[in-house]
Amino acid sequence: MKKSLLLLGLAISVPCFLIQAQTDPGTTNLKHQWTFDNGTANDVIGSVNGTLMGGAVIDASTKALKTSADGDYLSLSGTDLALNSYSELTLEAWITSTNTNTGNPMLCYFGNTTNDLGAQGVFITTISRSAISCSNISAPWSSEDNVGGINCNNSALHHVVSVVTASEIRFYVDGNFQGSKALSTGNSISALGTGVAYLAKSGYSVDQTWQGLIYEFSIYNKALSSDEINYLYLKGDGATPYIQSSVSSIETSSSASFKVWSGNLSETITITAPAGITVKPSILQSNSAIVPVNVSVTYDGITAVDGNITLTSGTTTANISIKAASTGFSCFNPLYADTITSNILADPYCSSYFSDGWGSKSINTDPTYIYCGNGSGKIDGGSYDRALTGKLKPNTKYRVKAKVWQVSGSTVGIGVYGWNGTATDIYHGATTSDAWEDIDFTFTTGTILNSGGHGLFFNSGTGYIDNWEMYEMPCMQFSASSLTYLTSGTQKVAVKGIHLSNDISITAPVNFTVAPSKLAVNVNGDSVSITYDGLASSTGYVYFISGTSKDSIQVSGIADPIIVPSISFLTFDELNKEATFTVIAGNLNDSIRFTVPSGYSINPKALAANANGTTVTVTFDGTTEIKDYIILTSETAQAKVRVIGTLNSTTYTPLYSAGNLITDPYFNSLNTYGGWGDDNKGITTDTNEVYSGSKSFKMKGACGASLDYSLTGKMLSNKTYRLKAMVKTTGNYKFIVNGCDVDGSNDYYIDVNTSENWQIIDTTFTTGTLAANQNLYFNSCEGYDGTLAYIDNYELYVAPAISVDPLSLTFSGEETKTFTATGLNLSQSVSITAPTGFSVNPSTLDATASAAVVSVTYNGINNSDGYIYLTSGSVKDSVQVSGTVVTEIGAVSNELSQFVYTNNGLINVSLDLANDTEVELSVFTADSRLLLKQKGNYFAGKNHVVLDVNLSSGIYIVNIVREGKSFNYKVINM
Repeated sequence: MKKSLLLLGLAISVPCFLIQAQTDPGTTNLKHQWTFDNGTANDVIGSVNGTLMGGAVIDASTKALKTSADGDYLSLSGTDLALNSYSELTLEAWITSTNTNTGNPMLCYFGNTTNDLGAQGVFITTISRSAISCSNISAPWSSEDNVGGINCNNSALHHVVSVVTASEIRFYVDGNFQGSKALSTGNSISALGTGVAYLAKSGYSVDQTWQGLIYEFSIYNKALSSDEINYLYLKGDGATPYIQSSVSSIETSSSASFKVWSGNLSETITITAPAGITVKPSILQSNSAIVPVNVSVTYDGITAVDGNITLTSGTTTANISIKAASTGFSCFNPLYADTITSNILADPYCSSYFSDGWGSKSINTDPTYIYCGNGSGKIDGGSYDRALTGKLKPNTKYRVKAKVWQVSGSTVGIGVYGWNGTATDIYHGATTSDAWEDIDFTFTTGTILNSGGHGLFFNSGTGYIDNWEMYEMPCMQFSASSLTYLTSGTQKVAVKGIHLSNDISITAPVNFTVAPSKLAVNVNGDSVSITYDGLASSTGYVYFISGTSKDSIQVSGIADPIIVPSISFLTFDELNKEATFTVIAGNLNDSIRFTVPSGYSINPKALAANANGTTVTVTFDGTTEIKDYIILTSETAQAKVRVIGTLNSTTYTPLYSAGNLITDPYFNSLNTYGGWGDDNKGITTDTNEVYSGSKSFKMKGACGASLDYSLTGKMLSNKTYRLKAMVKTTGNYKFIVNGCDVDGSNDYYIDVNTSENWQIIDTTFTTGTLAANQNLYFNSCEGYDGTLAYIDNYELYVAPAISVDPLSLTFSGEETKTFTATGLNLSQSVSITAPTGFSVNPSTLDATASAAVVSVTYNGINNSDGYIYLTSGSVKDSVQVSGTVVTEIGAVSNELSQFVYTNNGLINVSLDLANDTEVELSVFTADSRLLLKQKGNYFAGKNHVVLDVNLSSGIYIVNIVREGKSFNYKVINM
C-alpha cells in the first residue's frame, strides 16, 4: 500500500486524546491479497490472480490498480475465491477515487449477476456504504442489508473495511466505525454466489465502473475487530514513513494535549510551534506505532495564535493547526446557519444548570472536560434532560448532534422520548471511552406525539456533554412516496422544500425522465413530471438533492410489449445491395415475424421473442427502385424499418465509359480518399442528403474538414482535364487542383456556392509541368465561409481529344507517308478528310482508336498544301501536309531556259534569263530535308551558278523559284 500522510482527530479546546486500542490481526486468516507492488495483478497470498479488463493498468508510479474510464476493472475467479465457504468475512482496501464516480459504481463486488442485476452478492461503494443481498434475485436492492458511511468519493486516500459475520454487517472508514446492520433472513455468507468477482466494477450492468486507484485489497476468513482494523489503518503497508496525531486542529484558551504515532522513520521527530505556544516534549523518539507518545500544549494567554504545530522527521512532516482565544475564533460551529434553520436548544455550550432531569447531574467547569466555552454538562448516574414540549412537531425530521465524553467503563448517550405516541425511546450511545466523540443522528416524529411530553436526555453512567444542537432538519416533502406505471406515461408529484440551502437537483433511473430537472430552494408545492418510457420493466428511485439533503421517490414501471430496431431506415443501390440492423425486444410472448416487400430478402426469417441485439441482414435485388417498409410484428407489438432502393443509373450517367481518375465516384466508402477532420465528414445515407444511389459525401463546420484525393501518378503534363461533380453547399467552398501548374499556378481554385441546392460543377483545366505530387482538395478554409456541403457523382477525366503524331508531313512528288492517331474519351467515331491532291486510308477510325496508323498519299500532280482533319463530334485535330511536284532533268520547258546537273559532286545550275531577276535556289534530300537555301540577283542572259553543297551518292531535289514560279528538279549523284 502506498499510503499518504493520515491525520486522525478533531478540533479541541481542552486537552483531549483519541486513543484507540490496536491489535495486530496477523496473517493466519489473511487468505488473499493483491498489492500490485510487482507490477502485476497477482494474488501475493493465495493463487487467485486477476485479469485486467478494458483500459485498466497496474500504474508503475503509484503501484496501484488504476482505472481511468468506464469499462476498466479487474476480474477475479469467484469460484476459486469461494467466499461462500467462509464462516466470517472481512474485505479491506486502500483506495483513492480519481473521479466523481456518480451513480452507484462499486469498489468491489463478489457474487452472481442475474438479468443484469447484482444478486447474491456483497459489495463496497465509495459513496459510501457496504451491503449484502442474497434473498431476492429479481429485485436484490429490496432485500439489501447495508451500512452507510462517510463519502470517500474524493481525491483523498482512504482505508475501507467491510466485515460480515453470521448475524451482522459492519463498516469502517479510515479506522472509524461507521455502523452495523443485523442480517435479514436469507442474507448470509453461505448464500453468496461465486459467478463473478470484481474490483472496480458493479454487479449491476447499468452501473459505470469505478474510477480511481486501488493500492491494496485483502480478504480475511475472519471478522476483524475494531482494534485489529485500527491497527491495520495506523500500520498502512509498513513501507511509507508516517507521522500521525490524535488531532488535526487545536483551539484553546489555556492548554491542550495530543497523542503521536509514527512509523518507518529513520530520524527523531522535532516539534515546532508558533509564538505563544509551548510544546513538551519538543523532540520525540520515532516509530511509536503501537504505543503513542503524549505531547502537552501550553498557551501564554497573550499572543494571537493562528498557525501550525509542525512535526518533522527527515522529509516526513505532519501539521496540526492551532488557534488561541485571542484570535476571536469559535470552537463551536453550528451545523446550519440561522438563515436556514435555528438550533432548538438554548445554551448549546451547556454552561448553565438544567433543571430538567434526575439524579446526579451538574455543570462542569474543569477545563479538562470542556470542549468549548466555560462549561459542560456532567452526569454521574443521573440524567441531564432538555424538554421539547411545544417545540417538537409531528411528521417532522430532526437532527441531534453533541460532543460527548464517556468516562471509561460506563455507558453514556443521548436519547429522545415522547417522539411517536407510545413508542419506546430512541437512544444513541457513545462508542469511544475517555475522549470527545460526536454523537450525530436524525429521527422523524410520528403522526401523534406522546401526550405525556417529549424531549432529549443525556444519561446512563458517568460522562460529559458539550456543543448540544438540535434542528428541524432541512428536507423535502412529496405528495407521493412512490409511483407505479402499468404502461408508458407521465405522472406528477408536488415538492416542498424545508430549510434548504441549495436548489434541488433531480435525477431519474434508467427508463425514466424528469421535468424540470431542477427546483428552486424555496419550492412550495411545485409539480415535477416523471415520465416512464415503457421500453423495459424498471424499478428505481428519483433522487432529489439539495446540498447535503437528499430524498427520493420510488418509481416502478411495467413495460409495454416492444420491438425496437436499431435504425429507422436502410438505403440500397445496385452497388450496395446488403445492409443490416439489430433488434431488441421486450415483454413478448410470441416470436417476431417479418413482412418484406418485393425486391428484398431477409435473413433470418423470424426472431425469438427475447431477441436482444440479434442482427438481421437485408438484401436488395439491385434491379428496380423500390421504397417500402419491412414490418416486424409480434402479437400487438409492431415496428417498421423503411427500405429505400434506388439506382445510381437513374440520375447519374458517367461522362465517359472509362478513364475516371476518381475510383469511387459514388462514395461507397472513404477508403480511397484522404484529408483531415474525420469528426466533421463522412458517408451519409440520409435520402435527403443523397443525390444519386444510396450514398453521398457530407462535410460540416467552417473549415471543419478537408476531402483530399491523391492524383500522383495519375495525371500527365500538358493535358486538358475535365472535373465534374454534383455538389450542394451552404456557403462558399472550393476545389483545389494542386501541383499541376494550371495557368502557371501550383494551386488552381474552382469556387463553389450552390445556395443549398444540388448543382453540377463541370469545368476543364490544362496542366503544365507537373510538380512532384498532385492532389485534388475540397474544403472551406483560407477565407471561405462554407459550413455544410455534400458531393456525389465525383468525376475527373482527361478531356476528350484526338492525338496525332507527327503534326505535319511534307511530300516531294507522288509518294505515301503515315501518321498515328489516338482517341481520348471520344463518344463518336473519327472521320478523316484530306485536301486536294491528297488521299487517306482509312477515312474512319473507332472512338477508342489507340495509335492507329493512317496512310496519306500525295498524287504529285500539282503543288499542294493544307490540313488533314480528324473529327469526332465537337472534337477536332489536324495534320498539316505539303506536296511539291518533282520535274525530271530533261523535262524542262524551253521557256524556263534553265538546266540543272551535277559535276564532280557539285550541283551546277544554268540560268538563261530574259530580264534581270531575283532567283531563290534550294537543295533537299529525297526525304525532304533542306541542305541549302540561297537567293541572288542575276542579269539578263546566261548565268552559271555552282551550289556550294557536297553531295554523297543519292537522289536530291533542286527547287528554283523566280518571278513567282517554282520548279523542282531531281538530280542523281552517282
